Amino acid sequence: MFSLTHLFGAITLAGVAAATPAMCQGSITTQNLPNYIRACSSGDGVTCNILAQFLANEAEIRAMGLRYDLKIALNIAESGCDLGQPQSCLLAGRILGGALTSPEVTPNRQEANSYLTRACDAGLEDACTVLANGS
Repeated sequence: MFSLTHLFGAITLAGVAAATPAMCQGSITTQNLPNYIRACSSGDGVTCNILAQFLANEAEIRAMGLRYDLKIALNIAESGCDLGQPQSCLLAGRILGGALTSPEVTPNRQEANSYLTRACDAGLEDACTVLANGS
């Protein structure tokens, strides 16, 4: 699905059992982050959405001493979208549309609109608004 090894460095997944949604409650911390990674990697769309939203927040990532990489947030948002999470589709659309920027991601309006349309079709009004405004 995706590799997060270079992002998390000191955070190891060794010894972390397959995470369940119950293990991924509350705020993400460096201690429970491996649970979120495992659950998302196992196909838990809700957890992928939570993880993508977290990873897209540059200030929070840097405050935790982690390396910010919007490309990884995008990859996880795309996975969450593919797993039926409209909020992840919206995030992927916003990143690809240039609302969040970093050197790792090249804006692509066509791809952005595709994700935004998926979110809008799923009933997410914010995505419909972004599509209507073209931003």
